Amino acid sequence: MKDRNVRLTIIWAFIISWTGITPSLLKSYNIYYPPVLDGLVILQYFGALIAALIFVYKDGGASGIKRLFSKFTKVKAAIWVILAVILLPWILSLLSTFIGFQLSDSVWPEKWTAQEVLGRFAAAIVLQLLLNTEEFVWRGVVFDSWLKKYGYLKACVVLAGVWWAFHMPMFLRNGGHEAGQELLPFSIMVISMTFVMGWLYKHTLGSLLYVHLFHQLLNSVSESLPLFPQLNGGIKAPYSVFIALTASLGLIAVLYEFKRRKVPMQ
Repeated sequence: MKDRNVRLTIIWAFIISWTGITPSLLKSYNIYYPPVLDGLVILQYFGALIAALIFVYKDGGASGIKRLFSKFTKVKAAIWVILAVILLPWILSLLSTFIGFQLSDSVWPEKWTAQEVLGRFAAAIVLQLLLNTEEFVWRGVVFDSWLKKYGYLKACVVLAGVWWAFHMPMFLRNGGHEAGQELLPFSIMVISMTFVMGWLYKHTLGSLLYVHLFHQLLNSVSESLPLFPQLNGGIKAPYSVFIALTASLGLIAVLYEFKRRKVPMQ
């Protein structure tokens, strides 16, 4: 995609998505707004996708749209990469939760039975796969273009800043992030996952299928366990371990690229 259209895609992904989050921001501060604006919430979920479709079409017409969606049909990848996509979200989240409870001298909450976890996961994964469509723009359009232009490392560094900024309105709510996220650990997670998912996109030959699946599995699994403080009675250790492991995963992705090339990355 042309550089100008990539920049416009980013700008409009912000504008459209942030428009969708505006009613909830106003509501958190008890600021009146016409109730009809509640319908704008749909833009929070599909704003990035809408921006991607507009500028992909502008750049390449119907064939450009077809190429973008065809990235979901790319299934060729090493078997260990496919297994990592499916299993890592579970391993990462479960390990973080168990280690975190051990470090805090806490016991696993009784209500979080296997049935409870799987039930929450089943509900979450359906919604995440259908509603969280941001990978179309961040990996499918922006990272894809920057990877070709800058190489893996620089593309990830620049995208990390953009992707981080995209999520910032969630921290502007009165009372903070609705899921109880704190800014510093969230920032570490977003930056780390930029390198992980950039690596995944590159090593699955530009497959949005695997990147989207990994992203939404990680979201769904982590929300289905007593990992976050607001889900486990305020215990912070599991989430701290999760952030540390996520950062380690990002570092591994970068080191793998250095070792594979054996020369400085672009």
